[in-house]
Amino acid sequence: MVAWFLSSSLFFSVLSPARLRERMKRTAPSTLPVFSAQRGQSLIEVTFATAVVSLVLVAILSSVIQSVGNSRVAIEQTQATSLAQESMEWIRNQRDVIGWGVFSSALEARGGDVTYCVPSLPATFADLITATPGECTDNEVVTDTQFQRELRLQRLSDTEVAVESMVTRPGRSGEITTRLETVLADWE
Repeated sequence: MVAWFLSSSLFFSVLSPARLRERMKRTAPSTLPVFSAQRGQSLIEVTFATAVVSLVLVAILSSVIQSVGNSRVAIEQTQATSLAQESMEWIRNQRDVIGWGVFSSALEARGGDVTYCVPSLPATFADLITATPGECTDNEVVTDTQFQRELRLQRLSDTEVAVESMVTRPGRSGEITTRLETVLADWE
């Protein structure tokens, strides 16, 4: 290669850079590859663009996955609140149907502070009071759910009963409990 360069007329002549490149292209041996700087730059640009697009897609995908998980948690929370509210409305209705005297005395006969597992709401308050008190076991769940519902009744005085409705469901890091509390009074 050096011999070729020394024997060519380019070595001894003074040419402008543009003419020098032109003459080298015409006289260069065909065995030497001519690389274009533009092709190498395109490969770097394509690699960089692919990396950027990949990062954007990963960010979008993780956001979508997070959103789906959050919406599932929100739906479960809404269901749990609805079940707790349903039991609160049921017990309030039972107090109104049977009257305060029967309601309060039945609770006092049970010890004044009792918790019931309520996978489904009983037909009457008498069905609840005569049921076996205690917390829910693993297989006592609300129909078609994984939720456990408990109703705690605590007689505070002759004219007040505290009611706590608890709905428990499995979560990612343990059980999640939704609680609603109210105090029912002798308003008659």
